[in-house]
Amino acid sequence: AGAMLEALNKFGSLTEKQFETVQRLTLQSAQFMAERAAEKTARIASAPVVTVEAIEVAFNNAKQAGVKRPKLRLDTFVFSPAAETSANAGAIYIKNKEDGLYLGKVMGGRLFTSRECTPEASERIVAVASDPAQAAIAYGKKFGACSICGRALTDADSIARGIGPICADNYGF
Repeated sequence: AGAMLEALNKFGSLTEKQFETVQRLTLQSAQFMAERAAEKTARIASAPVVTVEAIEVAFNNAKQAGVKRPKLRLDTFVFSPAAETSANAGAIYIKNKEDGLYLGKVMGGRLFTSRECTPEASERIVAVASDPAQAAIAYGKKFGACSICGRALTDADSIARGIGPICADNYGF
């Protein structure tokens, strides 16, 4: 391609063979782009459907309460909203709680997983996202920590709720 551009600049035109090569490469590029579009459509259609309205409401409540970077710890995952200036604005990112490994995002009601996300983890993500209140309670009981800020829970009511009182107020739980 570089040599053809140089020839075009130097001579003002391409040879017949060079022109045929450009046409062939243009056709290949168009076919490649069509295949990529079809793959993307198939990937979107096959992505699991996940309901995250309750998580979105909790994040909106937290933002209104002044929380700058809202997060939810559910099961072994950390859910956080994408920045409003992000290319994925409106998405909810999911990371592994232990090592912070990116597992995927929920966008448009569908879960798009990364390569590192196992099918088992994907199923658990869908389950906890559909009922975050129950997942928060389970997290609090399992780890003895607030499912929002991660601090140790000492009060019996907080342990039963899985969330500390301040975080519960901020997130509307």
